[in-house]
Amino acid sequence: MSAELNDEEPWWLPVLGGLIMLGGSVWVYFDLTSFEAEGGTRRINVLVNVIYDFAGKWGVVGLMAIGGAGALWAGLCQLSEQSRGPEEKPVRKTNPTPPAN
Repeated sequence: MSAELNDEEPWWLPVLGGLIMLGGSVWVYFDLTSFEAEGGTRRINVLVNVIYDFAGKWGVVGLMAIGGAGALWAGLCQLSEQSRGPEEKPVRKTNPTPPAN
């Protein structure tokens, strides 16, 4: 993903995605907690299984929460950029290419 914000993407889209991921991480925490208490086996996604085997429940929940918080932050930063007036936006200066010898 580019470091620059995409002006055509609505700011609320990453905010909504981040909130869904944060809510999903809470659901995954309670789901994995009940699964660990009950025991047995369960089919889960291969990527989730690798993370769970390596870092446990908190690894899966933590990565989801970090992704959700990052998306939420990106959306709020985009909203902040859009709410500024044109005179307040920072101007990106480019370095001119040196003259050829």
